[in-house]
Amino acid sequence: MAKLDTFKSMVLEKPRTVSLIEKPFEKLNDDEVLVAVKACALCGSDLHAFNGHHSRVHPPRVLGHEISGQIVEIGKNVKSNLIDLRCCIENHIPCGECVYCSNDKPNLCINAESIGFTKDGGYAEFLIAPAECIVPLPEKVSYPIGSIMQTMGVSYHAVKDIAEVGNDDKIGIIGAGPIGLCALSVAKSLGAFVIHFDVVDYRLVAAKELGADIVVNLSESDPIEISKEYTDGLGLDKIIEAAGGSQDKTLQLATQLSRKSGEITVVGTFSDNQKTIRIVEFKDQEMILKGSRGHPHAFEPCLELVQNGLVSLEPILTHHVSLGQVQEALLMMEKKTDNVIKVVIDPTM
Repeated sequence: MAKLDTFKSMVLEKPRTVSLIEKPFEKLNDDEVLVAVKACALCGSDLHAFNGHHSRVHPPRVLGHEISGQIVEIGKNVKSNLIDLRCCIENHIPCGECVYCSNDKPNLCINAESIGFTKDGGYAEFLIAPAECIVPLPEKVSYPIGSIMQTMGVSYHAVKDIAEVGNDDKIGIIGAGPIGLCALSVAKSLGAFVIHFDVVDYRLVAAKELGADIVVNLSESDPIEISKEYTDGLGLDKIIEAAGGSQDKTLQLATQLSRKSGEITVVGTFSDNQKTIRIVEFKDQEMILKGSRGHPHAFEPCLELVQNGLVSLEPILTHHVSLGQVQEALLMMEKKTDNVIKVVIDPTM
């Protein structure tokens, strides 16, 4: 790489204010790499941080935790074969020592750092990352698709590891945003029958394109009757709640869609800590409620699914923007305009 003194970064200066500035390069630590960012996807949690509602983000901060790129410089303890490697980046940095890390649950680490939250992220031309966070990106996988392996990883963990969706399952997914659509792709790769629920038609069109067996607009059809129609009147085996937000309807709906002894897995991120569940049905029908957080050990299997053609995520990537268009993109996500699902920054534009 030609020697540069500075690089462009989009910095969150304060809530709802981002600025494109030149930042100086910092010296690499021995176990770190310098990555030329090729793609960084915007996430709903970035929007929370933009609005000043993310507890782990303290401005000034370069946001962006869904990142792919190419390694251009390495610390002295890093293997030389990583130079020029195409990669995506695991943003979660566990301590490796706490009780959860010791029990192979790094996603629950007590002392974790996180690229794009507690450390500067990918809304930039370059990024410093620990070498241990580097995941090789197969040649068949593009940089934009590589950047959303974090999104897909969250869904993979929820669907495969927590919900344990299998070939004979009839499942419902509530919410057709990026997490819900990736959950659909993973569930279909596992052979499940999927009914996808949302209130936005263009997102349900994407769900159908990604393989949903049935799509249901909750504002136009009776989801409970439809779920019974396809399950001999019993209800769905498993529900993935992938909507989250400020609403208080989806957990109640989940219990109504579920069969007796059915399972509900919550992966959606809610804006507050209190939501309503239909507790009588939940108790009397012996349902199971599970939570899902993060994406432990998920990047490699997700990349394998994409590389082998078992999952296609192109319909999720609706917009590509430059660094200078970040604020415009965040506002588009906030208002859900222009049929937006997922926005990817290309710092080379």
